[in-house]
Amino acid sequence: MDPVIPDDDPIDRDRTMPPPPKVPRTSTYSGVKTEATMSSTNSSLRSVVLIEVCSTSPNYISPWKMHSQKSCKGSGFVIEGRRIMTNFHVVQDAIDVRLRKHGVSRRWRGKVLVEAHDVDLALLTVHEEEDGNGDSFWQDVKPAMWCDVLPSLQSPVHVVGFPTGGQTIS
Repeated sequence: MDPVIPDDDPIDRDRTMPPPPKVPRTSTYSGVKTEATMSSTNSSLRSVVLIEVCSTSPNYISPWKMHSQKSCKGSGFVIEGRRIMTNFHVVQDAIDVRLRKHGVSRRWRGKVLVEAHDVDLALLTVHEEEDGNGDSFWQDVKPAMWCDVLPSLQSPVHVVGFPTGGQTIS
């Protein structure tokens, strides 16, 4: 039940809340690419991987059957230890995983190492049978670097990947 405020209460009913204080921005992104940002972006391109997946999900109503196959694409990035990190929903129920580096037409067979559906993450690697020990995939690939601190709010960041599942990186 809401409290009843008498009409003779000294509270001004027409008063509104003051506007939030304006916080000055510490830096403004000009949109001009400097040599440092272009170098950072080029370095990022070498760690991004297109992941092409063919998957089929189980049919829980008829467990002896599987649903029809579907294909999807997603982005991943190379991390240390010859691993590729991506989202779990990209490789969920995967029966075939193909990996393609930026600027290279060849596709390598991928292998799902770890699936963490609760945090929507997965780790992949190149299937060893595909390329001996997978050395040709890892040539000219630079693992993504982890930051020690999170970027501050409204600071410029570079996002690189295959956001619409196309063949070109953006």
